[in-house]
Amino acid sequence: MRRARAVNVPCSIYEGGQKGQGSEDSNLTLVSIESIVREDFVFYLQSLIEEGRLDRIVVDECHLLLSSSNYRSIMYRFVEILLLPAQFVFLTGTLPFSYEVELKETLKLQSLSVIRAPTSRGDISYNMRVYSSLSKEDHVEEVRSYVKSYGLKLRGLSDKILIFCPTISSIVEMGDAISCPVYYSSLKGKEEVLQDFLQEDSLHSRVLVSSSALEEGLDYSSIRLVVYKDSSYSFLSFLQGSGRGGRDGKKSASMFFYSKGEEEDRASDSLDRSTLRKYLREGVCKRRVIASFLDDSFIDKCSKEEEPCSCCLSRQQTFSSTISAVKSSSMYVEQNREEFKARIKELSSSCIYCSLLQKPLGHITFECPLSKEINKAEWPIACSIKDRKRTLLKDDSCCFSCFLPTMICSTIKREQRGMLTCYNLKLVTRVVSLFWHRQEELGIREAFAIPPTSPLTHYSSLLPLFFTKVFLKDLDTEGILGVKVLLELLSKSS
Repeated sequence: MRRARAVNVPCSIYEGGQKGQGSEDSNLTLVSIESIVREDFVFYLQSLIEEGRLDRIVVDECHLLLSSSNYRSIMYRFVEILLLPAQFVFLTGTLPFSYEVELKETLKLQSLSVIRAPTSRGDISYNMRVYSSLSKEDHVEEVRSYVKSYGLKLRGLSDKILIFCPTISSIVEMGDAISCPVYYSSLKGKEEVLQDFLQEDSLHSRVLVSSSALEEGLDYSSIRLVVYKDSSYSFLSFLQGSGRGGRDGKKSASMFFYSKGEEEDRASDSLDRSTLRKYLREGVCKRRVIASFLDDSFIDKCSKEEEPCSCCLSRQQTFSSTISAVKSSSMYVEQNREEFKARIKELSSSCIYCSLLQKPLGHITFECPLSKEINKAEWPIACSIKDRKRTLLKDDSCCFSCFLPTMICSTIKREQRGMLTCYNLKLVTRVVSLFWHRQEELGIREAFAIPPTSPLTHYSSLLPLFFTKVFLKDLDTEGILGVKVLLELLSKSS
């Protein structure tokens, strides 16, 4: 009625009477399904037909004619109403594709034209959560904590949260835990409770705990969250209840709390019930289950235009984390590689001997007074490293000429007299030679806490550590292919 008035359509509620007269100035008459089979209403319909004033009869939520036990007692009378010479329109948002034939047979319809659109609500994020405890008291606390946390995110003054519980005792218990009103069919003053909840301001209750009585027909625009506590429901009723959220077209969420094991199939399950269990399983897109059940169609996952379900959101987060980790790792390795190259260039641009011995610079390595003395050991050291490299069978990991990692060396080569040669051909061997001939001056003993009485020549294993200190310092070399091989070569050279 509220929507009809909003678009200026005269509307009234049929209240009946001795002759079954309705409102003369109303273009739209609303009547409950129970009243439609009453004798006075049938008389009213016949009078409208005789006067040519009955355009059509619209039956909303027609799936209830099949799924609700409350309507079974009036079905035989309702079928008689269908014999009237009028057009009937049946509306529903939750009639499974497989139920169409049953609806036609139940209502004894000779013909039925079906107009069907995809039923999945793109503005609803479908989620589920398994209780972390077996205790029912803990279940209440988990739901209370979740609702409280979600409530802090509500921004609109009219935004509401609706919680469905399966029994009156669980409704009262949940309402007490949250300190909010409750609603169920036998509750005294339930209309006042509902009207208070539907007030579009934050001064009234923003949370309501209800029975399944509000799954159908509740048309409040700003319900942002629908919570189902426990799985004593059919899939159709769950979809109807979840559909109470986001009726203004804005984002909303549906959360289903259940105990571990509820998702397992039972031999006695109906199609409706087994579909609910399938929905609760982890790793399954929720929209896929809904589309398969309602529309007999297949979708792989939530689309970009739809709010992601808990399964698809988890996949997106995992994929994003993986991509982020890969990108971060690649950038991290590249950064370390560039710093490694920068340090090689720095050591090569001046006298490496004086640089490591912390003596005055101003000349290149070839011009250093120490060069002639230390260079005598370079040839045997180079031969020793090359022999060792041949036994490792890892020729692609570091350059056979300069022993630097291949990925580093390949960027610092030059062509000389028609031949490709390394810029830093003797850099590694010069550092090794200096290590063996100037250990005291290099401060090896102090740097590695070697006792004064111990000969430094016994500490050949320190060479890789020394090299690491000079070239790598605090760099992470895991992604620089060849560094480990180089250090292994140095550990056995002498």
